[in-house]
Amino acid sequence: MAFHFVAILSDYVEGQRIGWHYASEDKLDKEVIGAFMKKVEACGHTALGIHKLSTDSVKWSSVVEKDSFFEDIFVTEDMEVIISQISASKELSVHDVVKCIRRVSIENKT
Repeated sequence: MAFHFVAILSDYVEGQRIGWHYASEDKLDKEVIGAFMKKVEACGHTALGIHKLSTDSVKWSSVVEKDSFFEDIFVTEDMEVIISQISASKELSVHDVVKCIRRVSIENKT
């Protein structure tokens, strides 16, 4: 059995959901998760969706197979990549907001 921790945020600059994926065949290491959360807190107020689940594999594809909610997420296992994305998405321009609204509008029409 594999255990997964997934932190998801909406990246309005890129117009997509991004996530940090941490998985282990043993129980999840609270120190790894704690280090991640401290780095997120250092970025300031950030709205994250936190998910914990188990599958038969540590691979991301097993998470998507279990729940299609996760299929359109750009996911990384590199903590620094997601932290830089969180920092970059802190400042939104009017263009970023319009781009996001258009994307959602187009998706809802299909």
